Amino acid sequence: MKVLFLYLKTFSGMGGIEKFNRVFMKVFQDLMNEDQIYFNAITPYDTFADERYLEENHLIQSKGRLRFIFQSIWESRKYDILILSHINLWTVGLLLRILYPKKKIVLITHGIEIWKDLSFLPKYFLNTCDLIISVSQFTRNQIIEKHKTNPEIIKVLNNTIDPYHKLPQTFVKPDNLLHRYKLKIEQPILITVARLNTSEKYKGYDLVLNLLPEILKSFPNLVYLICGKYDEPEYNRLSILIHQLGINNNVVLTGYIREREMVSHYLLGDVFVMPSRKEGFGIVFIESMACGLQAIGGNWDGTVDAFQHGGVGFTVDPTQPLELKNAILTALQNPLSPIERKKLQQQVIDKYGFSQYKNSISQLMKNLYLAKKNL
Repeated sequence: MKVLFLYLKTFSGMGGIEKFNRVFMKVFQDLMNEDQIYFNAITPYDTFADERYLEENHLIQSKGRLRFIFQSIWESRKYDILILSHINLWTVGLLLRILYPKKKIVLITHGIEIWKDLSFLPKYFLNTCDLIISVSQFTRNQIIEKHKTNPEIIKVLNNTIDPYHKLPQTFVKPDNLLHRYKLKIEQPILITVARLNTSEKYKGYDLVLNLLPEILKSFPNLVYLICGKYDEPEYNRLSILIHQLGINNNVVLTGYIREREMVSHYLLGDVFVMPSRKEGFGIVFIESMACGLQAIGGNWDGTVDAFQHGGVGFTVDPTQPLELKNAILTALQNPLSPIERKKLQQQVIDKYGFSQYKNSISQLMKNLYLAKKNL
């Protein structure tokens, strides 16, 4: 079985889709090592591969979008299954469908990019795919409702935890981060991990900021840590809001966090909160809970999959401030014991662990390959 993965950017970016792509490629690298599959990836933008996820000689670098299209068409002739990482690749996908009608084409769908209305050609391409992988049931439902896609070709594959995240065996706040952010070990800490972008005002951290003066009445020494790269307009907007609310001493905007420090930052927190309205799934939720953190998310979107539809954590209506405030206070007032944190961690690993994820992808590819051979 030969598989080609077409994507835009992964190893030079740090967003949710880049995280997804890295771990997705790690699955195929492992399957290659087990002689189950032959796999290559092609990209117009990445100039290197992180060999933990994909060996360099399996990355085809095609500099520039136009060259990428032509090289993808040329390379695809050698493969059985062609996987496109994003609906934005519909142009090359449609050309591949026309030129190679017998090859199996797979599209990965995440969230807002596929929830919106599509023009005729990308919508046509979507409905010619042999398999659509959706990261959540919510996204699957949106595709069926908005694009009238055959439900039988859409399979839900929830995101997984990066296998290189060294999950904690004990749940102790790291001294180096307490020192870095001038925090005391007894201070309760709320934490959000998100990209702070002026064009993406749906993560909900500003909702938490607005509630902070009320929450501080019960927890006056609480600190809210917002972790993530920010652009200047969003940083300025949040700085003004924080000043207006009079909570300068209770909020830390950390800026960009290196991947190797993410687990340490989760351990620093007592409660993870991100009442987003437009999450396809929300990898940060399962990462935080795998570090034993109580988590709070919104119930409008794919977040509910990450929370096992109520099996773990708190989901709230992100448009209801009182509901969000009560969830935060409840979590802070009822901290998990080390045994409870370990139980939560194991529950998340059992559901979203890398080995289960790998097995699911392997089975999807086998089923697709057998369908191709039986044509």
